[in-house]
Amino acid sequence: MGAPTSAIRAGIMGSVFMISYVFYRETDLSRLVVFAGATMLAFNPLLLHYDLGFQLSFLAVTGILLLHNPVKTFLTGRSDGGDFCYGSTGKLPGKGRLFFRNNERIADILAVTVGAQLLVFPLILYNFGHISLYSVFANTLIVPLLPFIMVFGFLTAVTGFVILAFPAFLLLSIVLFVINMIYSFPFSAIYLENVPAYIIVFIYIFIFYKIYGLKKKQEREAHP
Repeated sequence: MGAPTSAIRAGIMGSVFMISYVFYRETDLSRLVVFAGATMLAFNPLLLHYDLGFQLSFLAVTGILLLHNPVKTFLTGRSDGGDFCYGSTGKLPGKGRLFFRNNERIADILAVTVGAQLLVFPLILYNFGHISLYSVFANTLIVPLLPFIMVFGFLTAVTGFVILAFPAFLLLSIVLFVINMIYSFPFSAIYLENVPAYIIVFIYIFIFYKIYGLKKKQEREAHP
């Protein structure tokens, strides 16, 4: 059985990033995503149509790349710089939400979650017939644990020390507990089966239109 799509994508992106680092080349993450997708499709073009994991993985990463900076800027009033933000780093007067101005770590997690969820939810709706109402809240609780799970899992695989798997097992148990608890909440999801494909296409057109409009608005604010 081969590696999952997300692992292959991460491997390709990580390899190219390391090569660019060795040769002192500046890396554009959006180009890395396109390169990883094109490479995988070159070996198996059917992934684009038949592999839901491929579709969800790249949509999630694209959502993070497009929306992380705008969402974080909206919450904190600070820009991290980059192509898709206010154009310069630092505090933006009059911007940001009071709680998040001094809680950038939480704002980061929310920005990643919102970006990923916004682009994958139409595809999830089309394939599974439901929309989770608490997905952003659930991911906000879970995301901080994932790096530790990955580290302990990697160390276990490399060293073979079973004892290192215990922290990963414990953290995964917490993740599953949070997921099951939130799933048990009333009205945890909206079920809409057999949604036509053209509705999904319209939703994606609307989302990208709004993202484009947000980018133009931020460019105007950055260069009045």
